[in-house]
Amino acid sequence: MEDEQAAFDLLIKALSETDDWDEVKRSRRKYKELDREHSGLTQLMFETERRHQGKIVRRQFRILGILIRTAREFIFLGGCEKHGEWTVPHGAFDEALRLRGKYEQNKGTTREHAII
Repeated sequence: MEDEQAAFDLLIKALSETDDWDEVKRSRRKYKELDREHSGLTQLMFETERRHQGKIVRRQFRILGILIRTAREFIFLGGCEKHGEWTVPHGAFDEALRLRGKYEQNKGTTREHAII
């Protein structure tokens, strides 16, 4: 899990230091605002690679949350490893959407985190 934690930390640091996330060419962006049934959520995307038994194994991860552009804030609601149409943990996108609803109803609490 060290590779995944390092990739996550690097992504968060890079995004926190980037003034305009949209200046990057669309196909190279590390985030995506979701639509359809997950409208209102934004996913941050990263992947890791490692060699295992002579093969390169790629793992894709998604960090789910709410992007508040005007305040330059991202509220983390969850995350998952993505495997095509399914995730680990199962239902991670739906759970993040449920938490978004709670946040919008002012239920629960948040914790502030600063990138040093």
